[in-house]
Amino acid sequence: MGVNLAYRGRGDSWMERIFFDGWDSLLRTVVIGVLAYVALVVCLRGAVRAAGLPALEEAASVVLETDGSFSVVRAGAGEP
Repeated sequence: MGVNLAYRGRGDSWMERIFFDGWDSLLRTVVIGVLAYVALVVCLRGAVRAAGLPALEEAASVVLETDGSFSVVRAGAGEP
């Protein structure tokens, strides 16, 4: 008893469909990637503003803690 791995519909094998499944899946990936990047920038800017810094450039790093909150390290905070 063999396993038929061919995709039913277009006759393409599953190996051919791994890399390019069609333009709709490629477009969906690009749209989700752009929206995720914008959401990340908005979250980082909000965390920096909540820490009292006026600009994103004044933060050395932003750390996502395990409880879901952001910790902001000010630039030059560890200098003597």
